[in-house]
Amino acid sequence: MSYYYAPLKNKLYPTVTEAKNAVTKADYEPQFRDIRDLMFILHRISIANPKLSGYILTRRTAVTSYDWRINNDDDLTVTNRLKSLINKVLHYQINTPLFGSSLIELEYLSTESGNVPKIKKVFKPFEIEKNDEESVNILQDNGTSFKRILIDKDNMNYLFSVDETDWYGGNLRSVLYNEIMRNEMILEWANYNKKIKGLIQAKAPDHEKKDASNALDSFMNNTYAVTSKDVEFLVNNLADMKGLSSFKEFIAKLEEDTAIAILGQANTNQLPNNGSYSALNILNMIRNDIAFSDMQRAKSLVNESLLLFDYRMNIDSSANSHPYEFDFVFDEAEDVETNARVLEIAIRNGIPLSQDTVYNKLNIKAPETTDVLLKVQQTSSNLGF
Repeated sequence: MSYYYAPLKNKLYPTVTEAKNAVTKADYEPQFRDIRDLMFILHRISIANPKLSGYILTRRTAVTSYDWRINNDDDLTVTNRLKSLINKVLHYQINTPLFGSSLIELEYLSTESGNVPKIKKVFKPFEIEKNDEESVNILQDNGTSFKRILIDKDNMNYLFSVDETDWYGGNLRSVLYNEIMRNEMILEWANYNKKIKGLIQAKAPDHEKKDASNALDSFMNNTYAVTSKDVEFLVNNLADMKGLSSFKEFIAKLEEDTAIAILGQANTNQLPNNGSYSALNILNMIRNDIAFSDMQRAKSLVNESLLLFDYRMNIDSSANSHPYEFDFVFDEAEDVETNARVLEIAIRNGIPLSQDTVYNKLNIKAPETTDVLLKVQQTSSNLGF
């Protein structure tokens, strides 16, 4: 049975009071604690606000857009066996900093290349509860109550990770009330706009009031009406146009805070008009640091759990370590032409370079002893190797 937070069955966002109650239940002592309401609310706001959803997509893309490799896997057996799963693990890893924890259930299929792990289930944030770095709980809903099922790091049927915070809810908890207020302000703003359109008042003699009412209906439905010269229509303003700016500014401030919480920076248009290049540079550095942190978290999960599970399932069931190392590839876009010019200057000025460095920077394979070597005529611009 899947848990559902009842107040959100018929509306998009909770009230502030409902959110406070959910937070209180999540912060109780362990024997009374119930984080499901809070986590369900956070899961809802992560998809209900298009901008917030976009910020989350940005962080997810920062992790999944890089190539990766498994070192010491010379014949690519492990890489081919785990490639599909690793890409999905990278995709879901953003759930850890966002919600505070993430959990994936695995199943193993016997194939010609060995026991291949596949995803059986990706748990929702309200279905799990972090304990510490070594274990999490599955929250199994029983209708009126729930029970906790302990999952530790040695359980090869599960992959999990947790964040470093002491509270439940991850990054999204810090923007919970901002999101509720932002939603309320947008609704108020829409209502305010309706009031600015004004209230139409019909002025007519007593014997023409019915005709004036029919004429007003005709205006609303057909954009025209026929009346006598004694009938007059007035538009009365119910709200001041100047009040619109306060809604816009407040909503923009709430969205700026959310961007900082998720991306580490606001949009660049939040910088002052005389903002410097260095200010932009610092914002991007902060954003890159957050992306790097996400990547390191994913890297640790693959190295410490997934690769170890694969090694136990296919090589040595009692192993506590493995010879492989998952890592991201950061230098695949090196400019070979620029590197060649730098190398030429270095060699011309007598700067010692290793042969491996030269071949790597030129993105070419070093010849082996059995290779037939291509003879190139020496010129004054020759690099000297």
